Amino acid sequence: MTTGLEKWQTLRALSEQYGCPCVEYQESLTGPQLLLWKLDMTKLREEGWFPREVRDGRATVIATDPGPALAEMVRKTLGVAEVEFQVTLPEDLIRIIEHNQDLNPGFPATASRTPLAKVRTYLAGRRSLFAHYRTLLAKSRTGLAFIRTGLAFITIALLFLRLVGARYYLLLEAPLLLSGIIMVYDEDY
Repeated sequence: MTTGLEKWQTLRALSEQYGCPCVEYQESLTGPQLLLWKLDMTKLREEGWFPREVRDGRATVIATDPGPALAEMVRKTLGVAEVEFQVTLPEDLIRIIEHNQDLNPGFPATASRTPLAKVRTYLAGRRSLFAHYRTLLAKSRTGLAFIRTGLAFITIALLFLRLVGARYYLLLEAPLLLSGIIMVYDEDY
């Protein structure tokens, strides 16, 4: 399997050779599900093509060896008038096809991973969003706790000042009052 710069150079060379854009495997690369359920994915793998999009009598097809014979076969199979090719490497085409079909024996093709992968990705995004909110709420809870503690310190300091006066207890009252004021006005939370 080619990777990195070598793969990119090979894809560019194929793109220039066939005069069409190149594409490589990505998990987000899917075909129309309703159409894929009707097609034989094993046959598509053998023929070396995959339907990426079919719309308004036009098909966008990923192929390893695009040409007039394959275009005619695609027209006949998909019932379209025009075929637009995107070229890819054989190993990428196999991964694209495998990603769009079920690999577990005994399961129907409708039990494909792609819809489940989309749901998994969506739920992972939601989980990250909720984790972010939880962090923000935790910071605000900590800030409220600091404010409550600061107000309690101020109240205790003023109560001591009122009950026992400002004599020797001032050494206890002043730090308590000062730390309470700092806690109430702390801008970090």
